[in-house]
Amino acid sequence: MIHATITNRTGITKDVTAEPGTSLKDAILTADFTDVVGLCGGFASCGTCQVYLGDGWAEQLPPPDETEEMLLESSLHRKPSSRYACQITLTDALDGITATLAPEE
Repeated sequence: MIHATITNRTGITKDVTAEPGTSLKDAILTADFTDVVGLCGGFASCGTCQVYLGDGWAEQLPPPDETEEMLLESSLHRKPSSRYACQITLTDALDGITATLAPEE
């Protein structure tokens, strides 16, 4: 199991576990966070699952692909550590990842 620590938009933090290969978005939804919607089903087209990754985690991921980058560029809340949770596949290398849900667009 992969462990993640997620902080929602109101500051509540939960520890989340998921099988390797699960998207971070799905792990967050499974943990009953209601502030991540994922309207597009994980195709990086709706912008409803933006997260701010904790220190050092963004460097553990491949860079955003063209689609995710275009969506991030249009976000009002983008930070250097911003990614879309639907585009992060949990692996053993990401065990312990931390993320905070970005404000709703």
